[in-house]
Amino acid sequence: MKRQFGILFYLGTVLLILGMAISKESAMSDTTTDSDTTTITILFTNSSNGRLRACPTCPNLLYGGMPRRASVIKEYRSKYKNILLLDSGDLFPVLAPKEQVEYVIKTMNLMGYDAMAIGDQEFMYGKEFLQDMMQKAIFPFLSATIATKEDSPAFSTKRSGQPRLFATPYIIKEISGLKVLITGVVGEKAFLFFPKEKIEGLTILNPVLELKKILSELKDKVDYVIVLSHLGDVEDQKLAQEVDGIDLIIGGHTQTLIEKPLRVRNTVIVQAGKNGEHIGELKISIRKTTKAEFVQFPGQTTYILLIRKKDSTIMVAEHKLVLLDQKIPDDPEVSDVISEYETLLEEIRLARAKPQISSVSAETYTLGRALPFILIPSEIELGTMEKGKILETEVQLKNIGSDTLVIKRIRSSCDCLEASLTGDIIPPQESSSIKLKFFSSEVLGETFTYNLYIESNDITQQISNVFIEGRVTGIEKEVAPVIPRREGLRVAGKFRPRINAPGQVRPIKLPVMFFYSPGCHQCEEIKNGLLPSIRIKYTDAIEIREYDISKKENYELLVALEEKYRVKQSAPVEVFVGDKFLLGSREIKGRLENIIEEILKSRAVSSVIPVAAGRPEIGTGAIQAETESRIVQRFRSFGPFAIIVAGLLDGINPCAFATIIFFISFLGYAGRSRRDVLLTGVFFAAGAFCAYFLLGIGLFKFLQSISVFKVISAIIFYAIFALTLSLGCLSLYDAYIYRKSKDASRIALQLPRSVKENIHFWIRKNINTPAIVTGAFTTGLLISLLEAVCTGQIYVPTLTFMTKEPALAARAYLYLFLYNLMFIVPLIIVFLLAFWGVGSQRLAQFSQKNVIPVKILTAVFFFGLAALLIILR
Repeated sequence: MKRQFGILFYLGTVLLILGMAISKESAMSDTTTDSDTTTITILFTNSSNGRLRACPTCPNLLYGGMPRRASVIKEYRSKYKNILLLDSGDLFPVLAPKEQVEYVIKTMNLMGYDAMAIGDQEFMYGKEFLQDMMQKAIFPFLSATIATKEDSPAFSTKRSGQPRLFATPYIIKEISGLKVLITGVVGEKAFLFFPKEKIEGLTILNPVLELKKILSELKDKVDYVIVLSHLGDVEDQKLAQEVDGIDLIIGGHTQTLIEKPLRVRNTVIVQAGKNGEHIGELKISIRKTTKAEFVQFPGQTTYILLIRKKDSTIMVAEHKLVLLDQKIPDDPEVSDVISEYETLLEEIRLARAKPQISSVSAETYTLGRALPFILIPSEIELGTMEKGKILETEVQLKNIGSDTLVIKRIRSSCDCLEASLTGDIIPPQESSSIKLKFFSSEVLGETFTYNLYIESNDITQQISNVFIEGRVTGIEKEVAPVIPRREGLRVAGKFRPRINAPGQVRPIKLPVMFFYSPGCHQCEEIKNGLLPSIRIKYTDAIEIREYDISKKENYELLVALEEKYRVKQSAPVEVFVGDKFLLGSREIKGRLENIIEEILKSRAVSSVIPVAAGRPEIGTGAIQAETESRIVQRFRSFGPFAIIVAGLLDGINPCAFATIIFFISFLGYAGRSRRDVLLTGVFFAAGAFCAYFLLGIGLFKFLQSISVFKVISAIIFYAIFALTLSLGCLSLYDAYIYRKSKDASRIALQLPRSVKENIHFWIRKNINTPAIVTGAFTTGLLISLLEAVCTGQIYVPTLTFMTKEPALAARAYLYLFLYNLMFIVPLIIVFLLAFWGVGSQRLAQFSQKNVIPVKILTAVFFFGLAALLIILR
């Protein structure tokens, strides 16, 4: 009995093991027990944008990354047998070293991709580079719509009389007896804003026509048709409507996250979002049937979509979008490949920086040590918002180097995007943030992409470019924005240059250097509206040169020109012509044509600086080195005298002048003692000094970025301007009335006797000296903070080069103290004059005897003060 039990036990164990093996084999096979049914798991990605890793500390890079993707793919391969791994394009980054693209291809090879479509971004580095990457990939790049007319194409079609294709149009893969056709398409719209020189010599064919040709030849030879589309979500639906025979469209380009598969006729459409943050799964079961046969999938009770075709039925059994978050571990093999690239990238950056490092300071900087390195997202996704809404967010940046990182300037490519820094000096391994404020009412199109340029003392990456992207809803789509070409009255007549006698040198064309930011609609209005009309009017007399500052060499040229022209504040669009510069769309529209006319008439072409005749003769590296050290060199060249002059110039502040005059005049008028008036002036000036000194060291900078603060500033400015103008008019009125009547009681600038007595009594009873002193100090502080714009034209640039270099901090703060001391000197002079005027009996007697001249001089003073307010605003 015991022996029989033992035999049964071992027999049961063997059967159990065999059963487990059979179950495992069944799980690994996607073919069901029905021999006519095959299940295929399709894994799909799109719009990776060259992202290699996720960044846990970056707001917009929390998800995705090739190591996580590889882990998910390996897990699927361990569970299922019939797997297709596909990508619909935009694999390459928009702005990154070429070496990064090579490592993206390496990771795709390791993951075992079956095919990918060619998108517009694949041409970002030129078609020759793309062809090189296509050779290095062990999977095919597909496109049935990119044709070339070159003599030596990379590929050609078999159809006679058709354009030669740039890439393989399609492949056919056999899976468990099923033939799957995979093709790729991209349309002209994908290249609408793409640099044309990148695709020179190529033609984009009509996707609908090309797919119809392919399917007419092959539809009876294949069982399933997949289109890797780089047309966009809306165009994909149109494609499904117009072309019969497409079973699945894996979309891309618009970076749309389609949470549930779309069905258009017999076509299923999917897309996996942006930046490679998701990997999509679509499990389909295909059963070969006749038209009259009843369809039944063994073991399957639920499904998403069921599509009946002529000789088969396709069931979409499962659809899933897997978010690649921190819960998914990194695949070690792919992670090691990316680490290899990161090491290579650091070596390249250090190698490029080595000549500059040694020239800056051999004691401070050594290769591999004491270097600041900026880490910031290359792209910020603002998401979807309604037209007219204002969106505020923050972007984190980190100094991952071993020396202090200094942010020198932030520039946005559109007036609709405001950026302010919470801290411009960042110690090693610490972070700061950039506050972004986006005004969606300024956006013309539904989708937008703007640039944020960040200049720093990271000498291996002086200019960091961040793409700001998003979508605006509530825009009328029926009416496309049309930028008018200004060819009306402004074009009447043409500028006729002087005809030279034989042997004379032809006049040099006047260069007009136009710097613009891509995506900025104000820039587009000037570029497509104003500039063409100016070209027509002045024909051969001028040469308009356009510089896209999203290109590094153009941005460096702009920085150099801003320094040469002593530009104090930058703008999204700038023009340099002759010895003049114009900032912002309003100034360019209002003054550019007049300045050109003026320069041409005076034959001031010779005043153009050397770089205007073409590119600077020095190399890019030299420009970078010059730009890097320009601020430091200027600061070192400054002495106390220059700082004193700058402070005195900046101290000419009519806002503060008007306030202190009103303050002191009111106290004197109310009967306060000369001691109180003196203390008022002293503490008012002290408040102004403290405000500007604290602004200089950055303590109050955050206040100036608050919109409410700006509104209050504007209210105070216009209130002071209106009051000053009114007092000037009333002074003239008083002079007129007194001249006519000789009656001082009819003068407007005085109060009735009863009101005067009440004011005197109230002030003497309720306002003591400490209250006056506190009020004066607070008023001086607030007026200076709110009206800093009055002095920003000289003050802010001076502080820029004084506070940016930590190594020179002690000297900078000393200069800052001296600067602000000189800044309040004009204020003290005005105060002393007003103080003397209030308390001078001789001046009072003189005023009573000479009412008309005094009133006229007073009016001139107030009108001059009002003019200064406007001029220095």
